[in-house]
Amino acid sequence: TGIVILVIIFGLPYVQSANLHPFIPPNTGTFGKFGFSGILTASGMIFFAYIGFESVSVAAVEAKNPRRDLPIGILGSLVICTVLYAATALVLTGVTDWRTLDVSNPVSPKDMIKAAEIYELLESVPRRNPVWAALRAFSAALLSYYPDYRYPLFWQGLESLFTADTQERGVTKRLRDRGVTKRLRDRISYFLADNAQDQRNLFKKVGDCYETRSKIIHGRWDEGPEIESRMADTENIARTVVRHILETPGMLGAFISLKRNGFLEEWAKSKSFVPPEFPL
Repeated sequence: TGIVILVIIFGLPYVQSANLHPFIPPNTGTFGKFGFSGILTASGMIFFAYIGFESVSVAAVEAKNPRRDLPIGILGSLVICTVLYAATALVLTGVTDWRTLDVSNPVSPKDMIKAAEIYELLESVPRRNPVWAALRAFSAALLSYYPDYRYPLFWQGLESLFTADTQERGVTKRLRDRGVTKRLRDRISYFLADNAQDQRNLFKKVGDCYETRSKIIHGRWDEGPEIESRMADTENIARTVVRHILETPGMLGAFISLKRNGFLEEWAKSKSFVPPEFPL
C-alpha cells in the first residue's frame, strides 16, 4: 500500500492531460479493444484482485462488536482499494500515452535470439580472469541499493577490465607506477568513442566519475544531484563497455587473453578509434 501511495504522489506531477484524452478511446471494432466493451473486459480481469477481502471476517473473534465492525472493515477496505486502484490507473495512463501500451509484440524473436547469444557468450567466460571478475562486480553493483556500495563496485569492474595486472607478463614497473586514473581515462575513452570529440568528452567524464569514486571510498562524499548524475554516467559507461565486449567479434577473447593489457595500451597509444589487431 505504501508503494502504491508513493507511485501516486510522485507520479501526479508528471501527469499530462493530453494523455487522458479521449478518456474512453473508441472501440477498434473488436470486442474488448477499448470502448465500453474494453471497460467490461478490464473489469472482469480486475475482479480477481478483489478476491480475499472476505478474509477480514477471521478477525471477528477480536472485534468488540462484530455485527457492526466487520461490515465496516470489509466495505471500508474495498472502498480504499478501489480508490487506490483508480488513482494508480489514472496516474500511469496520464504519465504515458495509452497508444504506446499493449503493443502487439514487445519482445520480438530477434530479441530472444540476441539474448540467447549473449547468454551463451557469458557462459563461455572462464573463471579467474578480468572479464569474470568484472561481471561479478557489475552484478553485485546492480543488486546493491545504496550509492556508496553500488558506485565502487562499478569501478571495481571497470578497473578489472582496463587496468594492468601487476603479475601480467610484460607489465613493466614504469607502467605499473603510471597513474591509474590517466590510464583508465585513455583506455575507456578510446574504447568507447567513435570520434575525437566523443573521446574528449568521455575522457573528462571518466575523470569526473573516478574522482567521485575516490570521494566515496575515502568517506568524503555527499548525497545530492551530483552523486546521482555521476552514478548514472558510471552505470552507462559500464553497461556500454560490457555490450561492446560481448557484441564486437573477437573483443571478448582479447579481454580474456593474457595479452589484454598490451592490447589496450597499444590501442590508447595509437589514438585510434579502431582496435588494433586482436591478440592470439
